[in-house]
Amino acid sequence: MARYYANPYDTSQSGFYFDDLDDYEEQEEDHPSEEFEIEFIDGESTLAALFSVAQVNQANLAQWFELTEDMDDNEMAVVAYIISGLGYDLEYAAENAGEAIVHLGGTKDYVEEMAEQAGGFAELMGEQLEYYVDVEAVARDWEINGEIAEFTFAGTTYTIGNVQSL
Repeated sequence: MARYYANPYDTSQSGFYFDDLDDYEEQEEDHPSEEFEIEFIDGESTLAALFSVAQVNQANLAQWFELTEDMDDNEMAVVAYIISGLGYDLEYAAENAGEAIVHLGGTKDYVEEMAEQAGGFAELMGEQLEYYVDVEAVARDWEINGEIAEFTFAGTTYTIGNVQSL
């Protein structure tokens, strides 16, 4: 469970802590201030990192709680990439995160895993090519072509595949 703070823009007023949207709305209703900066105080590091990337504020707070309620770390990583790497908003990112192929690790590992799933480079690229494949070069080419993207989120390296469909 995460903990948040509603910090009023009116510096003469004190803010309040809250854990969920209901808690926020209940306290906000009785508060003399109308505008607040929403701060992430405590919770999982991946949720904190996504909160920062998503630029959560009063206007999208309800959407934040709705969209992140059941997300796991991999889904949060994809959503963060779609927002920070591709420039979309939280709603678009959450709705389209399922289109991405998520791999924990770098692009070279991703290419090796894809080849393994296809039955090896011989099956993926033709039998004679298996002995000449430079996996790092393939990973680099796929990244340059926009087919995959490597990024770090909350201290963990991920590679996103199927980037063109996002």
